[in-house]
Amino acid sequence: MAKPDIGAILTDVDMPGTLNGLGLARQVANRRPEVKIVVTSGGYTPRSSDLPPGVRFLCKPYSPLKLLSVMSELLTPDVHGPHGRQM
Repeated sequence: MAKPDIGAILTDVDMPGTLNGLGLARQVANRRPEVKIVVTSGGYTPRSSDLPPGVRFLCKPYSPLKLLSVMSELLTPDVHGPHGRQM
């Protein structure tokens, strides 16, 4: 079965049901490491060990411009190599 084309996921830590946003981030990171993930919350600040590698945390409140900036940064292909040189 083909995987859907998903570039990024934005989730809140607080979600209805038994799975919270951190659990969702872990599952997506394990199953689809190419998907970019942003976790957000207004009442919880995770420790760095709570987040899978590469997952970004965005503390509420944030402006629409901040969200746009974070998502653009995650979804824009890096045209520079690991040392800042254009590839």
